[in-house]
Amino acid sequence: MKVLSFFTALILGIFLLCGCISSRDFTGNMNNIDKDKIILVGSIELVPPLKPGEQNIKAALNWKEYENTIIFSLGEQIVTEKNSLSNLSQYLKVKIGETFYVEQKYSNKLYISAPCIWIETTGSGGAKFLYLPGPFLIEPPSGCKVIYIGKIRYHRDIYNGITKIELIDEFDAAKQDAEKKYNTSIDMCRARLKVSG
Repeated sequence: MKVLSFFTALILGIFLLCGCISSRDFTGNMNNIDKDKIILVGSIELVPPLKPGEQNIKAALNWKEYENTIIFSLGEQIVTEKNSLSNLSQYLKVKIGETFYVEQKYSNKLYISAPCIWIETTGSGGAKFLYLPGPFLIEPPSGCKVIYIGKIRYHRDIYNGITKIELIDEFDAAKQDAEKKYNTSIDMCRARLKVSG
């Protein structure tokens, strides 16, 4: 498990506690998406999954929002620990193993970066995180509004070391689930994730 520098962990911890990280979950009409926006469909899994009590975050008032949740940055810039504090607005949260439908401003290149799981609150008001490998590149096709990016599956050992990463394509099932969720036919495209150097 990677522990961030004290200052970075403290600021990101405050950002978590204030409820500034959203899910950006799309709740509108899939056939009436804003002109400059796209919907990204995908999921992130952890194998084996988090065990009950593995996250020691109940000291935080809004801890339930981050239980079994992955936090990551989504935007045109790759976020690292060094530049994370200047890119906090790019962060969002999704439930581990659940399909997300994230509304995002269109760009021909987007990055999922700095994926992590909030593991513990510290007495100093900061936080400890399990940092996961990334970033991943998304290249959304021009003209497509709903884009399936696939499933990221992280395999870990007993020490929380990541031993394997799978990028899985479940397009047909994802399209069917989306049409059921939004109760409409959806013109969905693929944009397979790529590991970005």
